[in-house]
Amino acid sequence: MGNVLISVGQVVCQNPVFTSVTYTGNRYEFNLNWTSQASYFYQFDNTIVMYLYIECYLPGNSSPYFNQQVPTPPALPFDGSNYIINVLDYDSTFSAKNRLVFRLVMSGESTCTTETTYEFPPDTIT
Repeated sequence: MGNVLISVGQVVCQNPVFTSVTYTGNRYEFNLNWTSQASYFYQFDNTIVMYLYIECYLPGNSSPYFNQQVPTPPALPFDGSNYIINVLDYDSTFSAKNRLVFRLVMSGESTCTTETTYEFPPDTIT
């Protein structure tokens, strides 16, 4: 059988996808689920990683007052299943009146960098 050559330039980079983000009912704790192409890309780019950011916005502001990457290690999974995160662990001043955005980034040195976001509007978290 012959070798299969893959041109990284021909790789179609698709955004990771939040399949669900739900409020658990515990104070500012969320259950995140996502899928990505990272497992596929890892076959020819072992630098591929996932990053998760928490962004918090005060009412009426378009710039976040808080923007932090969830620390790694441990590395984020390429496909997240029931990834629990409590916003208060990162921003102790967060309140339900603020807008909350989760940003998921897939990045590789020789493939691609792409991202997606999931937003909770203000006053929808109790």
